[in-house]
Amino acid sequence: MPYKDEYQRKEHRKKYYQEIEKSKRQNDPNRSKWATVRDILSYNDFNKWSKSRRKLITNSEIEKIWNFIKMLMVNNSCSCGENRIERLTFHHTNPEDKKQPFRKACEKSKAKALEEFLKGIVKCKNCHTIIHNGTSEEHTQKLIDKYAGCKTSKRHRHRNRLLVWYFKQTQKCLNCDLDNPICLLFHHVDSVSKKYRMGDVTKKGRSDISKELEKTICLCQNCHEEFHSIYGLKTTKEQLEKYIGEKVILIKVDIEDYFEKIK
Repeated sequence: MPYKDEYQRKEHRKKYYQEIEKSKRQNDPNRSKWATVRDILSYNDFNKWSKSRRKLITNSEIEKIWNFIKMLMVNNSCSCGENRIERLTFHHTNPEDKKQPFRKACEKSKAKALEEFLKGIVKCKNCHTIIHNGTSEEHTQKLIDKYAGCKTSKRHRHRNRLLVWYFKQTQKCLNCDLDNPICLLFHHVDSVSKKYRMGDVTKKGRSDISKELEKTICLCQNCHEEFHSIYGLKTTKEQLEKYIGEKVILIKVDIEDYFEKIK
């Protein structure tokens, strides 16, 4: 026997039979080229090789598809009258007909993007948000029910979301003065000072939430989308003041002031 130790004998036997199986597979005439390469390369090298062999759609092709969709959107407008292309989005009228999200369809081919486009209507960002989230009263009740019904360690997150929501109800869009909290977003005045995403800050303490809110102003979905389409993702205070047309003044925020509402 080659090995006295039982574990070594098992390993030796295992490798021996693996080599026999491998030689059988390599000599199989019906064997695919993918299986042959898989035996030659390691797991990571095979993944790199297979990805390089795939025909992936390039960024320039995606841009051409988006330009094609924008041409279709130019002749449409939202029911509220909004027709600026930067503020428009797509909404499936019947969820059962939806095969995939519209954005993913645009990343595949022009035909699939057009197929999804014909299943819905054009909406502005604000109206699209209202369709999916309902009225302000409905959303408030939804957050209260989640907080009241949660008995796990995530309860403080639901409480923080409710606090931020009560604060948002006192705000309005700094550009168009829209005061519907469903449509409002917190926009960081300077991207450099941004420490947390507003979606993640509710996991932190109330002091961290207050500090992060002090770095932001409120914009509606339409104005926020239009602003970033003009100036990009990383923006400055000067760019925001140029877009709004007035000086931006940050206010002192204490989230504890809204804590009494949920007791």
